[in-house]
Amino acid sequence: RALERRRADHMREIEVELGVPVFDRVIVRVARNPDEMRALAPVGLPPPPYAEGVAYPELGIILLCLTGPNPAAPVNVPSVFVHELSHVALHRAVNRNRVPRWFSEGVAIYQARERRLERAQTLFDAYGSGALHGLGTLDRAFGSPDDRVVGVAYAQSASMVTFMLGDNRGRAKLQRLIREMGTGVPFEEAFDRAYYMPLDDMHKA
Repeated sequence: RALERRRADHMREIEVELGVPVFDRVIVRVARNPDEMRALAPVGLPPPPYAEGVAYPELGIILLCLTGPNPAAPVNVPSVFVHELSHVALHRAVNRNRVPRWFSEGVAIYQARERRLERAQTLFDAYGSGALHGLGTLDRAFGSPDDRVVGVAYAQSASMVTFMLGDNRGRAKLQRLIREMGTGVPFEEAFDRAYYMPLDDMHKA
């Protein structure tokens, strides 16, 4: 009931940040535990074992779980809800064209305002140990069976999108990037047009 009361506000805030009206119908399924979450998932598309929520943008479906894989760690359900809504919204905003996984996750983390200090510490530790991912391998890291590798991928994604939004024209540039992709322009080219630099230069920064 609490999620439902805030649903329209969350959707409106996401649309304003992306610069595109995208929401009409979204199906939200709420599970009480991970087993129930797996049972509520679309056939053949089980959620990752670490997931507290998962979006199926092509289907317009979001799964939320009230308890995560670790019962001792409470789930911030409103934050997870916004994160998954963001995935659906971005998918629709770019007219279902392909976007890198790191970009989708980074935008969702930013819009959900989640775990900023925790992710910053993860990034700092990964930098110190030489465990950061290269841009060419970052998307693949999300499929790793090692939770630490996945955690670094999320932290890097959040850091890169935060950098993209870091100046006073950050939102306008992000919105242009999304508009360009919505017309079918590939991500790398759309990034160059919106930020006036090659994607590789941004990653090095």
